[in-house]
Amino acid sequence: IVAAANDPSIKAIVSLVPSVESGAQVSKGAIQKHPKLAKQAALKMLNAILRWILNGIFRRRTYYIPLIGPPGSNAVLQNPGDEEGYMAVVYANTDNPKWQNAASVGSAIEALSYRPLDVAGDVKCPALLIAAENDAPCPAKYVRDAADAIEGSTFIEAKGAGHFDMCFGKEFDRTISSTIKFFKKHL
Repeated sequence: IVAAANDPSIKAIVSLVPSVESGAQVSKGAIQKHPKLAKQAALKMLNAILRWILNGIFRRRTYYIPLIGPPGSNAVLQNPGDEEGYMAVVYANTDNPKWQNAASVGSAIEALSYRPLDVAGDVKCPALLIAAENDAPCPAKYVRDAADAIEGSTFIEAKGAGHFDMCFGKEFDRTISSTIKFFKKHL
């Protein structure tokens, strides 16, 4: 969405379960649903931020936290089901991925304010936004808001699906089919 808003040469976009609202806003929902776990996670994240700052000052290197983890951890993605879903994607085609469960604390902090919804109205090309009804990291209501901001966009919501369900089975097949039809129409 951000690329299309900034580059008028882009002819069409498809965005699958996009993160369009800031991480801070999305986190509010998790805090309201699980206040005790949210408090644990916040304390662990503050510890990680301090370590990141100290590493930057004294060691001149960044500090990493887990990208995915269980609820209450200091991981970037820690909603119920995130860890299982992400790992299913990582191990989908291999038993030994060359992948590390790590994200820099700096990137996690940046995600708190990254908000493509702010520029969605600047997108001038055809856009297909696909949301999952039960998506914790990228709630469908925000994807709908982005679609509403993009003139002439197409919005699809996969009923009953979660974020990682979109990568497998019937939801994946529907997504691929919708994407092909959209691109055939607009490119």
